[in-house]
Amino acid sequence: MADQQQLQAAIDQVLDRVKAAGADADVIASGSNNFSLKANAGVLDEYKVTSGQVIGVRIVKDQRVATSYSESLEPASLDLMVEQALVNASFTQQDPHQQISCTDSTLTTQNPEIYQADTASVDDKIALALALESGVVALPNATSSPYNGFGESDSQVILANTLGTRCYHQERSTYCYAYTLYEKDGKQAMHGGMSTGRRFDELDANYCIHHGYDMAQALLEGEPIATGSYSVIFELDCLNSLLGAFGMCFSGQSAMKGINPWRDKLNDIVASHY
Repeated sequence: MADQQQLQAAIDQVLDRVKAAGADADVIASGSNNFSLKANAGVLDEYKVTSGQVIGVRIVKDQRVATSYSESLEPASLDLMVEQALVNASFTQQDPHQQISCTDSTLTTQNPEIYQADTASVDDKIALALALESGVVALPNATSSPYNGFGESDSQVILANTLGTRCYHQERSTYCYAYTLYEKDGKQAMHGGMSTGRRFDELDANYCIHHGYDMAQALLEGEPIATGSYSVIFELDCLNSLLGAFGMCFSGQSAMKGINPWRDKLNDIVASHY
């Protein structure tokens, strides 16, 4: 992952090139380091370390807008990215609604709890990954833990524009999860549990193991219900998924493209008051 200075230098180069072309732009650059582990049949099955960065630009010139991005921070790649965006913009329709308007904003994430030092060793993390699987298969009728693992991510994002805005955000998070495949009397059910935190010591492996197991056991006798009208109380995550099906109705972009399902419902009531 590129460090903050590398990302800042890349942004400076992009903004300089855009200004030289007589255009406005906003730029977003991000980088991340990721580490993950998975276990299978009592041994470590995956040990993965990845890192990367990406930078993207939205250029506005003569009310024409285009975007481009690059996964390389090399100066030549950044110049090519800007050039492609400028060329693409020249072929787009004018759009007076898209403007670069945020001036001299310097927001920085000030919450230290979202980026905390973590002293856990790699051996500690491997032990956790192995314990997740072994903890599941040790339970009655739990034939396997087909999905399990540990992961952590360290990321940063910088947003800037040609009007002096420069915003920065950095965070670190970690998680673990375990799924139980429950089999009994020729029936199967599967469910999982996940624990998340900002530090390794905030993770709860026992919750992952037993929540997935208990839910899989409870689901074993589940069967489809007949079509009809039912009174339902939603958990928050389920309700969120249901409302997500209507996401395009609230999308300004889908309205601009003419594909919003409510495009012909302007000034009409589209939902019940009750």
